[in-house]
Amino acid sequence: MKASEFEYRHRALIHLIIVAVSLATYLIAPDDVVWALVKGTFHPRLYERVLFAVAAVLIGVAAAIRTSALTRRDRSSPQAHFGYPEQLGNLLFSIGLGFFAPLPGFILLVTAESMVFLRLVQREQSLRTPEIRFAVTWRQAIRQESAKWGLLVTMTIFIFLLNDRVAEILAGLSFLLWLALNYASLRTPRAR
Repeated sequence: MKASEFEYRHRALIHLIIVAVSLATYLIAPDDVVWALVKGTFHPRLYERVLFAVAAVLIGVAAAIRTSALTRRDRSSPQAHFGYPEQLGNLLFSIGLGFFAPLPGFILLVTAESMVFLRLVQREQSLRTPEIRFAVTWRQAIRQESAKWGLLVTMTIFIFLLNDRVAEILAGLSFLLWLALNYASLRTPRAR
């Protein structure tokens, strides 16, 4: 089943809703999936750092894939850079972000984002003529993906400090930076 026009045009909104619902599972499960796995082990802080480092790698790879994809022409062709780089980047990013959610939220996030990934890929495969998308400069691509790069910095700092409050503040600042850098482009519709 392929994505509808609404899903295709409002991918970012759907992603944000999925993330918000996944993080809202803290209301029923107080521990994130990483802490639930490592508490009670012999070296919980070491294991916690290792798992969050895996999450940081996923987020970094996702940011790099999406940034690179924005700088290429005809990104929708199946031969272009991993086939569907935007969707692949979103899926990897969501898996990395899921490490901050409780287990039910992690499962919900990964499942929902996998379904969105498959639906968007099926939609792009069903198009008779691939959409030609114009590449942007590296500077524009980094600006558009600044939230993901900011979360990579947040994760890197968090791995060393393991301080939830610092991570929450830095993640919030990453989102605000992205919003400030992209506000003008969010107000004008663009073809994707």
